[in-house]
Amino acid sequence: MPAIDISFIEREREAYHHALITQGLLVITPSGWPSNADASDNVSKQYATHVANALGARHDNRLKAQTLGTKYEIITKEFLDKTLSQLSELLPGEWNVKRNGIKLTDYKQFYHLKDIKKEADDSDIIKIVLGEDYYVKPDLVVYREPFSDSFISAPADCSNFTERLLKSAHKKKSYLHADISLKWTIRSDRTQNTRTEAQNIIRNRNGRVPHMIAITCEPLPSRIASLALGLGDLDCVYHSCMHELMDAATALQVNGKAFQQSYKLLKAMIDGHRLKDISELPLDLLD
Repeated sequence: MPAIDISFIEREREAYHHALITQGLLVITPSGWPSNADASDNVSKQYATHVANALGARHDNRLKAQTLGTKYEIITKEFLDKTLSQLSELLPGEWNVKRNGIKLTDYKQFYHLKDIKKEADDSDIIKIVLGEDYYVKPDLVVYREPFSDSFISAPADCSNFTERLLKSAHKKKSYLHADISLKWTIRSDRTQNTRTEAQNIIRNRNGRVPHMIAITCEPLPSRIASLALGLGDLDCVYHSCMHELMDAATALQVNGKAFQQSYKLLKAMIDGHRLKDISELPLDLLD
């Protein structure tokens, strides 16, 4: 197989940032601070301003939270669609990224939850015991379509076995490869939602655990750390513009102790592979 030139990922990263700016997600608001900054925190404001200026953000009003969240999902999905499609030679089968109408029970590892849900719907006692923890709705998922009959072949003397294998309903379900949670910014008191989603998927799956991923544009390292630090819940946290954020942290160290501590925390997360730039996500999804 010839080598694959992955320089296209950098071009798609630039297009991703261009979309964040031109569609009004990352803007300098009338208050003078970027739309992802916490106006009550000086480190957040300075980091966000450095990043916004580096990416060429415009002055505009901040989008409403629901509109911003929806656009963030759409833009991120487009980035993954474009990058994964260009890595198709390394991904056997048909791969897709989905945003709307996601049901975990549509996927191979969670198909059994349909029976559990039916039992819960028919029994108040089971519903009380289970609650709703067995079902979550991700922001984005990456999944592989079931292999077609023509994709897998076998010698004639194995044809009956192969037919049974391919016609099995279990094998005909799509395979959930990654669950992705998107957080434009991070409120420390809301990070448990993302962890709970990951824990529920890990606990309720029947088979291999999907990649558990969070993506954010949060500028404050301490808030990123509330998701990124620790092991077991999430594979990794990816930042929409981590390189620019690290440049900001490096440049602003001279501004005092709070900036020095934030720089050290950010560097520790990056060095410990708990925080990565979104450009690294497509290649990580090859695993």
